[in-house]
Amino acid sequence: MIPATPLECLASALGAYFIAVGLGMLWKKEAYLEMMEEIGKSPTLVYYSSWISYGIGVLILWITKNSWDGWVALLTLFGWTALIKGFVRAVNPNVTRKAVRNLKTEKLMSWLGVALILIGGFLLFKGLGTF
Repeated sequence: MIPATPLECLASALGAYFIAVGLGMLWKKEAYLEMMEEIGKSPTLVYYSSWISYGIGVLILWITKNSWDGWVALLTLFGWTALIKGFVRAVNPNVTRKAVRNLKTEKLMSWLGVALILIGGFLLFKGLGTF
C-alpha cells in the first residue's frame, strides 16, 4: 500500500532510511567510524550538519504537529531530538567532537545498527499501513 498521509509518508521514509543506515553500520563499520571521525575533525561539517539537523527536526515536528499519541510519538521524539541536536551543534560544535570520541566503538556501532533496523522496520510497517 502506498502511504496516504504525510505521517505515513514520513514514517515510511524514515523507516527505510533507518534500515539502510542500520545495515550499513553492521556491514561497513569501518566506513561509518571513518565518517564519524571526519565529522569530529571538521568544524565546517559540524556547522552545516547543525542546520540540516535543525531543519529536519522542524519539518518532522511540523508534520507530526508535535503529537505524542500512539506510534506518532516516536516520530515526534525523533523530531525533537534532531532539532535539539542541531541547536546544540550550532551553539557548541565541540560537543560533537566529544560525542564522537565516546561513540567510536565497533560494539556500540553494532548495537546501534540493530536498533536502527528494528525501529526502521516498525516505522516502515506503520507507514505502509501494515499494522
